[in-house]
Amino acid sequence: MTSILIFALLTILSALGVWIIRQYAERRRIMDHPNERSSHSAPTPRGGGLAIVIVVLAAGCVAAFNSNLIHSLIYLICGAVIAYLGWRDDVHSLSPRVRFAVQGLVALASVLGMGYFKSVTIPLFGQLPLGAVGFIITILWIIGLTNAYNFMDGIDGIAGGVALAAALGWMFLATNANQHFVYWVALAVSAGSLGFLFHNWSPAKIFMGDAGSTFL
Repeated sequence: MTSILIFALLTILSALGVWIIRQYAERRRIMDHPNERSSHSAPTPRGGGLAIVIVVLAAGCVAAFNSNLIHSLIYLICGAVIAYLGWRDDVHSLSPRVRFAVQGLVALASVLGMGYFKSVTIPLFGQLPLGAVGFIITILWIIGLTNAYNFMDGIDGIAGGVALAAALGWMFLATNANQHFVYWVALAVSAGSLGFLFHNWSPAKIFMGDAGSTFL
């Protein structure tokens, strides 16, 4: 029951936050202009994902005190830095060099603070040790996923829908593994994404922007 109430509250807060950001983006002309992968034909406000970021960080901060505090804070701080970079890019269009440099530093901090892939399991061949190469692979994996998810944002409902479905899956896995922090962060992501989808379903009135898509 507690989870349901918190989910409903966070969904409402996210939907309200996206509405506020939309008004701000329209006034400041923070727009996503159509390109070859867009589903919209006219400039559309962007940056609505900032509401998801705020909801997730708030829930994560509360949950962090009932889990591994250091790892949880590293996770939240890295996410906040990426979200801030994304918001700056939404507003001012930063150069790719700046974006990749900051993303690389955040990925490095994540790996140093939370570890990296030490091995991979290959069907029929078993477990393959990665050694020091795993350190580099993990950094590249984080940067790659950060930018790959960003490509989905130009299509109505896709980025929010994928985030909602994935987060619900993580909630289920976290429950079975008794991972308190992961459960509440996943719940916040799913609720925040649902609130965002009220404004992003076709025809989209606002897009996540880099603030939300790179954060997720």
